[in-house]
Amino acid sequence: MKRKARRLAIGLEFWQQMKAFGNFVPVAATPATVKAGHTPILLDWDYLHAKYKGQSGKVDWKVVVPSDARLVGFYAPAVVKNSPHSTAVRLWQEF
Repeated sequence: MKRKARRLAIGLEFWQQMKAFGNFVPVAATPATVKAGHTPILLDWDYLHAKYKGQSGKVDWKVVVPSDARLVGFYAPAVVKNSPHSTAVRLWQEF
């Protein structure tokens, strides 16, 4: 548990630094906020913003997935169909 808490602390420290440097702007990003310069870089689901490429006028909209990124599929949970403990499976999904 200490290891997990330390990783969380490192992540929080990173975002505190980003905010202190003015690089973290908590704004809900839209093509309008990008065009206005309020959100020049987004860290978001690519499928939510890829549709804007070519539709934003002067904004050169690019979707970049780092080659060393860890990808997670939150919409594809692992559940055994005939689980002997179906309630436990539902609880696991909610967790």
